[in-house]
Amino acid sequence: SSTELIMWKYLLCFYLLAAPAWGQGKTEHDPCKNSKECDQESGLACQLGTCQFTKKGCRKSLGCKKSGQCKFALLTSDSGAHCAVTKKGCARSLNCKEKGACGLGGAIWNPSCAPTRAKHCKKSVVCKTKGLCSMRRDEDAESNVCFAKKNADCAKAKVCTEGGRCTAKKGQCVK
Repeated sequence: SSTELIMWKYLLCFYLLAAPAWGQGKTEHDPCKNSKECDQESGLACQLGTCQFTKKGCRKSLGCKKSGQCKFALLTSDSGAHCAVTKKGCARSLNCKEKGACGLGGAIWNPSCAPTRAKHCKKSVVCKTKGLCSMRRDEDAESNVCFAKKNADCAKAKVCTEGGRCTAKKGQCVK
């Protein structure tokens, strides 16, 4: 009957939500305890006996530090949750300092960190080392890149001062 079906669904939900908490994560059979997937680097944290993306996990993840994926987000599809990029996350990321990927670009449904202003490239490590100091714009900013537009981009970079590659050609500094 429909009443029995509802009761079984209720019991199943109760079991799935409450049963992992009974052991308080202290049993040898805890699936999170020794999981390589459930760690701070990925954004996954142990919650209710399973590895799940969490707000805290995303903020402390390697993806946040490196690529700006700092915000816990639920997906509209069946694939669940993930750590998504944010404007602030991009600005604080290692990819901002190293590659100039300091702004939020890309499609609305799939944003990514990318250089969105010329100053992002000028302040980056790739400018100082490789002469990639100008920004090439893409329509949706997803594929914006730092590149060597003119010889002046190369002039102060290590590739020129130490390697003699001082001429900008096809986006790179060459001899």
